[in-house]
Amino acid sequence: MVKLLRLTSNKDDDFDGAQDGLVFNVNMDDDLIVSPNAQIALKNLTFETDFAAFTTDVNNGLLTVKYETARTPNTYSLTPATYTKTTYADFFRDFNITSNKLLNTAKYADTGTDAVNQFCGQYKIDGAKQFKDIEFRLSPAMNPVINRNFVVSDNPTGGDPSTNWFIISDFFLQSTLLDSSYLFEIDYDKTLPGADLKAPDMCIMNGSAITSTRKHTLTPSNPGIQWSKGNAIFSVRVDTVRDNGSGKEQNGFEIGLATNIPFGQASSGGEILDTDVKFAVRVYKNTDDLAHIVPNADFTNNPVYVDNTGITPTNPAPTSRLKSDTIIISCRQPQNNTGNKQVIGQYFKENSAPDTLFTYDIPAGSEEAVLFPYIAMFDNNAAGGAKAHSPVITLDPFVMDDYREDAYLKNVKPGMANTFGAENVFAILPNTLMFDYDAISAQQLPELDDEWYAAKSLGQTSFFQTHNGVWEFMGFDYGQLTSVNDDESKIPFIINTTPFPYGYQLIPENTFLLTQSDNYVVVLDSQKLISYECSKPQRDTQTRSVDVVGKRANILATIPVNNNDGIVEFQANEVLYIDFDNKGETAIRNLRLRVLDKTLQPILVEGMSVMTLLIKDE
Repeated sequence: MVKLLRLTSNKDDDFDGAQDGLVFNVNMDDDLIVSPNAQIALKNLTFETDFAAFTTDVNNGLLTVKYETARTPNTYSLTPATYTKTTYADFFRDFNITSNKLLNTAKYADTGTDAVNQFCGQYKIDGAKQFKDIEFRLSPAMNPVINRNFVVSDNPTGGDPSTNWFIISDFFLQSTLLDSSYLFEIDYDKTLPGADLKAPDMCIMNGSAITSTRKHTLTPSNPGIQWSKGNAIFSVRVDTVRDNGSGKEQNGFEIGLATNIPFGQASSGGEILDTDVKFAVRVYKNTDDLAHIVPNADFTNNPVYVDNTGITPTNPAPTSRLKSDTIIISCRQPQNNTGNKQVIGQYFKENSAPDTLFTYDIPAGSEEAVLFPYIAMFDNNAAGGAKAHSPVITLDPFVMDDYREDAYLKNVKPGMANTFGAENVFAILPNTLMFDYDAISAQQLPELDDEWYAAKSLGQTSFFQTHNGVWEFMGFDYGQLTSVNDDESKIPFIINTTPFPYGYQLIPENTFLLTQSDNYVVVLDSQKLISYECSKPQRDTQTRSVDVVGKRANILATIPVNNNDGIVEFQANEVLYIDFDNKGETAIRNLRLRVLDKTLQPILVEGMSVMTLLIKDE
């Protein structure tokens, strides 16, 4: 006589207070009587594994990148972890974060000075794409208020744009836009030393009303305008601050980064709330100390101003705007496999060392937080009122391009002609003027170096390097790699060439494919079977010889599998019965079976699993 038993198991089942992999555990209402020398067989088994796709550790997780012969290679390690079929996207997220940590402030070795730093840029590996490209793009430092496609007819005032410029920019919008009451006057500065030049990147921003809230703002025009997640800077220069006779909070201006911006409220004056601000530097009256805001240690919001005692604007009305005080919020990557990514607030004064307002270590898991830059004005544009000028920002080049296809390429290259008057903005106002922070400041900031925006014939001198296992997991073929040693290989690259201008792209030959190869073992724990395990080696401590030793084990079946989806559907073509080790009639009240991997370890599964058993009496 043959008895059929159908068993089910759910991944959320808990046995003995602990998850024990795939377990079938049944307690029956009545005794199941089996005869002496009865037999049992596995007829079918269905389950879905969450199999281990890849493991990173201290041996295979090191990433290395080098730019040019003169630069020292930068290194950082991937987070040690085991990634499964359902969590492999976390690998590419960590690869993103770690790649951007390679953008630390490495110096040119041949300059003899520490004044030349790394360029601004960002890495992105899109884990959702079939091909796992490694992409790098430069993050151009630009004035976010400038419209590169300006024509005189666009000027709503109809006047000379060198006097009043109210143009909608490619990136930032005013909180009140194109109505009868302008919140900001954005003027061309025509007082550059030595010439009467139209220099749109040297613009001046004036508030139009006195307020103590962040509702008079310049903010991103859409959610695609985000601070760069690699090396990044956001700066503005202090043109004028004063005591307007109102309260302290109704003076000056603020530069900051927020997690939420009132998009689409340009005409209604949407306010940036305290609870949305992550980082900020506040300028009050010309006699008041600066203040700043940083998050809590776990990156939750902490909207509390902290005074920077003894740091006040030293030049509230500069004779030359090129020498005016400058507020800079920068993002600095860690140095060679040590430390956290940092956000740093600094205040630069002419001919003096910079004052550090704050240094904040971004905790693990928050490295790719979305931050929106903003400038808020609290004083009005009356004579002597608060003014800021020449904002500079580095934006996320990938998200920017998703929202505005032309925005990235139109603004990325400093040498591009500005259509206004056919003038080259960066030729009129070169980077040496925009970033004239003195040599000491260059040690703290990524330098805007024009040469990085031209095609670079670097050949074999620039490369991305990692473990062969990482390359293989991502789909790269060995024909694409240059061997470094037995374990690691590199791929040389050239920056700024067709078809990927202003960066580089490494494309794997193969599509990304998860695969599993295993031989599952079905074990009956509740009853003894006449079966043997003969794969475990035993070492003789005297002779140090290794022999395969067979011993009794309750193995019911083995199932070989090789697929890429983790779904196992086993159906025995020929039912194979295994003998119970019972000499007399046996009453069975419970059954406990486990499914193990080829090393006899528990497996991870998804959803419900189903097993069918056959028991045959002698």
